Amino acid sequence: MLFALCSLLCFSVALASDEEIRNIYRAFPLRVIDGDTFIARIEIWSGIFITPQIRLRDVDAPELPPNSRCANEARMAKKAKDRLRVLIGKGVILRDVARRNDRYGRVLTNVIIDRPLRGSKGSLVGRSVTKVLLREGMVLAYAGGERAKSRWCS
Repeated sequence: MLFALCSLLCFSVALASDEEIRNIYRAFPLRVIDGDTFIARIEIWSGIFITPQIRLRDVDAPELPPNSRCANEARMAKKAKDRLRVLIGKGVILRDVARRNDRYGRVLTNVIIDRPLRGSKGSLVGRSVTKVLLREGMVLAYAGGERAKSRWCS
């Protein structure tokens, strides 16, 4: 009986379309790596958690030392990292998680602000972290491949 139930469940999941599979997750940030990457605890199933590196989709942040190309890029990288820390706070929503990780093993996803930010003039709840960082000039739009020449060093 248990085997039949497990088989039915696996078969049902195999037949489900992408739209039917849950692709929205609550994430609890643990540590910010840089201006476009952080580590979070995510409940992927009832009582089952993972702790991956999360990479914001479609942006590139300035590089922290020793990878920064100039002093200004290093300064901007710290500002972007600090701003990401504030925006993600104690919890975010991950939406449209990529099926495959990037070449560094990070989970690519859209990150949505889930809680009011302390000291914020207006509510950013429900806003895309990527869009906020782009609007504030903390990151550049990025479609993959080679990094463009650093605009922070020009």
